[in-house]
Amino acid sequence: LDVGCGTGVLSCFAAKGGAATVTGVDGSEFIARRARAVVEENTLDGTVRVVQGRVEALTDDEVLGASGERYDVIVSEWMGYGLLFECMLDSVLEARDRWLKPGGAVLPDVARVLVAGGSALAADLPFWEDVHGLSMRSVQKELRVAALKEALVREVAPEAIVTAPVMVKSMDLATMAKEDAWFSSDFELKPSLGGGASPDGVCTISAVVLWFDTDFSGRFCADRPLTLST
Repeated sequence: LDVGCGTGVLSCFAAKGGAATVTGVDGSEFIARRARAVVEENTLDGTVRVVQGRVEALTDDEVLGASGERYDVIVSEWMGYGLLFECMLDSVLEARDRWLKPGGAVLPDVARVLVAGGSALAADLPFWEDVHGLSMRSVQKELRVAALKEALVREVAPEAIVTAPVMVKSMDLATMAKEDAWFSSDFELKPSLGGGASPDGVCTISAVVLWFDTDFSGRFCADRPLTLST
């Protein structure tokens, strides 16, 4: 079962990987039509079917089909910004509780949120101090103020990280409840060796950098466990 199947790419990969039956679910009628077209284009319509509708609104008959058999695996690219912002986690957990066999796999099955302190380079602010020989510190100031109100979504170079990373949340997708995604976490950021700290061990943090990892762990992928990291 592919939750939030989009273009159907994961559904098609699953079929090519040997799955006997694949169902992709997407809430958008427009996207579901495109997914069906991709499935047919790759002559996988004998294995893959696409159901349009929100997980929370679909019936068991619509998702399980005539056999009524639950699924062995749920796969989903549900992650949002910083893992949990504008994500589809609730839908994945709803699908797990309703349509996954006992002991079935949720892929990925572990997700972690990490934070670290970043220098001004993390927000690319020093760029505006010398733009082809021109000072644009006025733009830099506006961007700094804006960054205090709304998170920036961007790549951060390793050299911009000035503290050791800290894991603030780990979630087991196979067992967690929806409420577990609502959390607070106390953490301490410690200067990293060679990470921009001064000789007395002090470093200046201009940004809190947040990213996430997802695991296809040995629990369900014993032959090839894998971590996808942002």
